Amino acid sequence: QILFIGDSSSSAGEVARYDVSTGKLVMTARSVGPMGVGFYYPTRAITCASDGSFLFYGGYAVEGTGLTVTYAQPDPILSLTPDGRLAISATTVYRASDGMVLGSLPATASVQAVSPDGQKLYAISGGALQTVDLTTY
Repeated sequence: QILFIGDSSSSAGEVARYDVSTGKLVMTARSVGPMGVGFYYPTRAITCASDGSFLFYGGYAVEGTGLTVTYAQPDPILSLTPDGRLAISATTVYRASDGMVLGSLPATASVQAVSPDGQKLYAISGGALQTVDLTTY
């Protein structure tokens, strides 16, 4: 069992990976951020793959084991499909592995949830629930 914690109390935030399988916090990795310095004033949200293989933090995609930055992702990621294939912001669907834009959402949706099978995105936009077919991306 894995727990990621982001520290954003200063201008140079970081992410730490903990093993919690023993009921204790055992740090197994700590990020250094892009270019060897911390993440510059990162947001306090971490979105991670269900298997812990990668995460999004502070405007970057980060590999989940050693916590090395893989690419810049300035659009905050709100949801990931369970298979880790798609990363979804409030406006755009990306390929999670490299950040390639796959398409836009039909409307801005800052409140969203992906179905357990990863085929649908349920989103609130303009006070209404919308369903987006993710198999088209």
